[in-house]
Amino acid sequence: MALDKVIDSAKLDADLTSIADAIREKAGVSDSFVFPDGFVEAVSGISTGGGDSLAIQIIEGTVTEINDSTATKIGKFAFGKGSSLAASEAKLTSVRFPEANNVDNYAFYYNRKLASASFPKATRLEEQALAYCESLTSVDIPSATYLGFNCFYNCKALKSLYLPSVTGLNQMVFSNCSALEWIDFVKLAQIQYSVFPGCKVLSTLILRKDSGVCGLGSSSGFNSTPFASGGTGGIVLCPQSLIAEYTNATNWSTLYAAGTCLFWALEDYTADGTITGEINWDKLNTDREGAFA
Repeated sequence: MALDKVIDSAKLDADLTSIADAIREKAGVSDSFVFPDGFVEAVSGISTGGGDSLAIQIIEGTVTEINDSTATKIGKFAFGKGSSLAASEAKLTSVRFPEANNVDNYAFYYNRKLASASFPKATRLEEQALAYCESLTSVDIPSATYLGFNCFYNCKALKSLYLPSVTGLNQMVFSNCSALEWIDFVKLAQIQYSVFPGCKVLSTLILRKDSGVCGLGSSSGFNSTPFASGGTGGIVLCPQSLIAEYTNATNWSTLYAAGTCLFWALEDYTADGTITGEINWDKLNTDREGAFA
């Protein structure tokens, strides 16, 4: 079933109202439109090609996993609190939409049991798309270039993220991700203000881009993280060739001068000695403990 045809509740309500208005106009009446007996049941029984009506199951709150290869967009408030499919909030644990190219505002807002989310083709996750998904531990968004305001707000179980295509970070994207330990960026070029507030254990940023430093809008963006002045200390892994630039770059230099943000050569902590290799976490964690002992 093509979920993108049913999950935009605002459009659905508008379409139904338009249908009712057309019927009233045709009949020359102004009375409230009431479906005849048996109409709703008949519509619910229409075959969708996928067995029982998935939409009805979601509304009833009986669905825990969704793997839909037909939807090309996840609409605003699609499965989020306050939507027509809001019963899904209490049940969904896993969602996968391999063809969706956009996850709209509040799409999975307040899905507190959602543990796994996969949108391999999505290039944009809009404002609060996954906010308050407090059980979220696995996120697969390899094509995402844009993350909206508060996109991962209060995702308290999320420990790590690999974001190979993201180029910029908006304000508050990871706000209150209190278990987030590391993020791996391949193309990140700019970090805006207040991206990481409440990320109390964020201790490693991996910045693999080798064509210039990643801009930092404000050193206060790391407030309440180990990177902040008075914090326990954080490591930025970047290409060896850029370390000197980072330590002198605007706002990065403030963190570096405080002694709580160190810049280490990425090549020294990858299995193959390149900026693209897998991280040797044992070596990194051991060296970090020594550096901030």
